[in-house]
Amino acid sequence: MSTQSSQSAVGAWLGPERRPLTALLSTGFLSLISNQLTGLAVPWFVLVLTGSATKMGITAIATMLPSVLMMFVGGAIADRTNPRKLSAFSDVLSGITVALVPILYVLDYLSFPLLIALMVAGALFDTPGYSARSKLLPQLAERGGVPIERVTSMQGVFQAIAMLFGAVLAGVLISVLGATNVLYINAAAFAISAISMLTLIPEMHVPRTDLPSVVEDIRVGLRYVAHHAVLRPLIISALVINGLLTPFSAVLLPYLAKTEWDSATRFGLLMSGFGVGGLLGSLAAGALTDRLRRSAIFRISIVLLSLPVFLFVPLPTLPVGWLAVFLIGIGSGLINPVLAAMMYRITEPQILGRVNGVTGAGAMIASPLGVLLVTPILEQWGLSRSFLAIAISMAVFGAWLLFISPLLREVDALADRPDEPVTTGAENTREANVA
Repeated sequence: MSTQSSQSAVGAWLGPERRPLTALLSTGFLSLISNQLTGLAVPWFVLVLTGSATKMGITAIATMLPSVLMMFVGGAIADRTNPRKLSAFSDVLSGITVALVPILYVLDYLSFPLLIALMVAGALFDTPGYSARSKLLPQLAERGGVPIERVTSMQGVFQAIAMLFGAVLAGVLISVLGATNVLYINAAAFAISAISMLTLIPEMHVPRTDLPSVVEDIRVGLRYVAHHAVLRPLIISALVINGLLTPFSAVLLPYLAKTEWDSATRFGLLMSGFGVGGLLGSLAAGALTDRLRRSAIFRISIVLLSLPVFLFVPLPTLPVGWLAVFLIGIGSGLINPVLAAMMYRITEPQILGRVNGVTGAGAMIASPLGVLLVTPILEQWGLSRSFLAIAISMAVFGAWLLFISPLLREVDALADRPDEPVTTGAENTREANVA
């Protein structure tokens, strides 16, 4: 009976109504794998090429800052253009920028400033595609008759699997093939994603009748979020957490793997802990959303995101470091599907792209600043004290969220009144569109 049930479940996801959703989730998974390859290959490539933690940090900033800026613009573009074609166009351009890195390196034309320029261009092109896929997701979920909470939980599972196997795969491929060849593979993945979007996703775009300026569209998204009693503090919290954890994972962990272990394979294994933890956290989120209040899930997540960072202060062995990132991954996997489902449910569909752009940019905007601040700390204080600074900051902010901030009460209030979302800011949005 279990075999028949499995076959029936697979058949349902491959049926005509759900097939586009399956394709979108699959291309999203492929994009996540590609990002894992780039995220490990590029920092390692810079360290091997220059041996400089500062230049590695500059490269990380070069990929983050444009993404933050383009989140605002990309969300507005996704609301006014065809999201299916926008996603494919974004994948093509991102693939070209990734492929140019190894090509120019082999031709001996790749300087560090040119590498930075390519990373900036790739980040600029990638972000609108992400906004476009996010806008398509609730439409395809509704078409397939799948609750959005289930879809966001599946997204979390795929993200965790990508982190798990993508990190290990990237570490092995970098060791065997070299960082430049891994980037060729990444470029091919972008091409496959673009082709899949154009051939497997149906045309669902409804052109807008109102087309104010892009700046006005961005202002609409900002007003919507600024007047929402849950989205506003959530973005502020995500801003602080990302500002602390991004330099932890993008600068300190690769520097630990290079200077203490001198092994890309060990780096990949270390990063796989995020994937294993995220996978368990995402599966738990899908099971717990009907059993626990949202605030309880938030509390568990906050503790898991903050306290394990202290395990890195004594510069751990690989098993201890893996355990720490595993626990952090559980915290991330628990909270992300819940946040995504909340945003889809409380946002008016016609401005989803703009709101998604604002929330994404708001959550990411502190990441490059965090990298910028941690890099000189690493150079001056060393690795152990840098980990300690991150750990103390996360613990203090986590305590504020748990015991002082009203955010968790607002989250539960929203869950108790799903048909009456608290202060959505919709009135401001409608006024802006009329104007």
